[in-house]
Amino acid sequence: MATYGTAHFVSRAAAIAYYREYGYDDVAHAVDAKIAEGEIFIGRPRVFAGQTVSLIDNGRRYAISDSAA
Repeated sequence: MATYGTAHFVSRAAAIAYYREYGYDDVAHAVDAKIAEGEIFIGRPRVFAGQTVSLIDNGRRYAISDSAA
C-alpha cells in the first residue's frame, strides 16, 4: 500500500499552523494566497475505489492510501 500526502487541509487554521513552521512573515496572507491560487485546498480530498483518506502532520493535512499500488 502506498500513502501520499495531499495539498488538502482540514481547515484554514490547520494550514496556517502547518505553514507557520516555514517562517513566512505573514503566514495567514500566504495561506490565503495559496488557497486563492489553487495551490492548497480546505476539506477532504476526493478518493476513488480502493483508496482511503487519513490525517497526517498532527491531524492538519490529509493523505490518501492506495491499496492498488
